Amino acid sequence: RQACFFPFNEKFIPKTWDKEFDVIYCGLATGDHVTAIMNVIPQFDYRFVSFHGGGRVTNVSPTYLEKIDLISRSRITMVHNLTGSNTPQIKTRPFEAAFCKSLILCKRDEWNIIEEWFEPDKEFLYFSNETELRQIIIKVLTNYEDYHSIIDAAHDRAIHNYTTRHFIKTYLK
Repeated sequence: RQACFFPFNEKFIPKTWDKEFDVIYCGLATGDHVTAIMNVIPQFDYRFVSFHGGGRVTNVSPTYLEKIDLISRSRITMVHNLTGSNTPQIKTRPFEAAFCKSLILCKRDEWNIIEEWFEPDKEFLYFSNETELRQIIIKVLTNYEDYHSIIDAAHDRAIHNYTTRHFIKTYLK
């Protein structure tokens, strides 16, 4: 078995990135790692996109393109690469954030499999706990322009490596 990236269809790459929201999380609210995220992001202008409504969910079951639009309108995308039981699983979220020019803010874990696809501090940032998460979000929002190089580096890596065309060339050719 070999892990592979989430192939992104080039026709879905946003053409504009007008930032309206501070932070977004897409997924289910299961696991302590997600509880930590959900304890912090409602303190900001946030979006929580999920298939299940209720609680702090702001957008229930959007289409894929609606979800991509929400990410492209968010300054920061919260990601993790863990299942609800804290085992590693590469998610689509870091790739979607990169294509949408949203800063990838990833939960650090014992595997850190995101590093197979993106470079820490160059293409994304880590957080370890709620306190650090809140501090990083405030710092990023206060100095957002200072993070454009990280956002652009992740976007460039995604554009040049993680589209469906690259998936076919890498894994199916």
